[in-house]
Amino acid sequence: MIIGEFNESYPPLMDGVGQVVRNYVHEIAALGDDETYAVVAGDREAPDFDRKAGETHTVRTVMHPLPSVAPYGPVTNSRKFLRHVYSIPFDIVHSHSPFYLGKLAAKVAARRGIPHVTTFHSQFRDDIQGAVHVRWITDLAVRYLIRHYEKADEVWVPSRATADKLREYGYKGEIVVMENGCDMEIPDAEEIEALRALAFDYIGIGRIDRPVLLYIGQHKVEKNLMMVLDALRILNERGCPFLMLFAGIGPDKEAMENYVKRNGVDDCVRFLGRITDRRLVQALYSIGSVPVVL
Repeated sequence: MIIGEFNESYPPLMDGVGQVVRNYVHEIAALGDDETYAVVAGDREAPDFDRKAGETHTVRTVMHPLPSVAPYGPVTNSRKFLRHVYSIPFDIVHSHSPFYLGKLAAKVAARRGIPHVTTFHSQFRDDIQGAVHVRWITDLAVRYLIRHYEKADEVWVPSRATADKLREYGYKGEIVVMENGCDMEIPDAEEIEALRALAFDYIGIGRIDRPVLLYIGQHKVEKNLMMVLDALRILNERGCPFLMLFAGIGPDKEAMENYVKRNGVDDCVRFLGRITDRRLVQALYSIGSVPVVL
């Protein structure tokens, strides 16, 4: 069986959905005879990343980031790219967004007469509202995007809470809860120590006796990160020791950094930028799992 996984984001663009897509591609391929393709977007760094990471089944087009939603933006579907996609004899396609490549997955399914499964991952209403700042345009866009789910053969969500959100957006069809997997093995005690050593070495500090807090993901206000920063400021004012690590990029990263400097918490908050090394991500998780007692 030949399976197509369609989504705008994919490593080296690091977000949760992109990593889920990568896990699907690699884990399905590891099961045996099935062949998978990741039909995804990228930037100038992507082909070099694919070569180094051994990503032999990526079919890439180009995404043009917009300041309000960077690193996301419009996708360019060139004739060469479309010819390549339509030439692949897919047996089933799986889309992970209702946007450019999700629409392409639906077209491929219709042209080939094959099933189209789509997964609703994120609260795209907030992303649209943050970009256009006009409620009626956001409502119109959401109604248009919901048609993507209504036309699919099956709709998946990673949790019941996500299903509730999709219902709020106006979708009335059947929903299947299909939990996301994880590519990280549970480490033993010896491996945990090695991971923690790697993490502390990466951030350039010795082991510390204060709680380490961690956020890995897109740096944008829709994630309630300004509320997190407010909480960190209050903790600092109360004399509560902590080290907060932010890993990732996003349109509001600079505003977050400015907030930290302006409020005098830059000695206990660090911005690590984009991290594509999965072992290093696991290492950060290993030091960010310390219980916090206030």
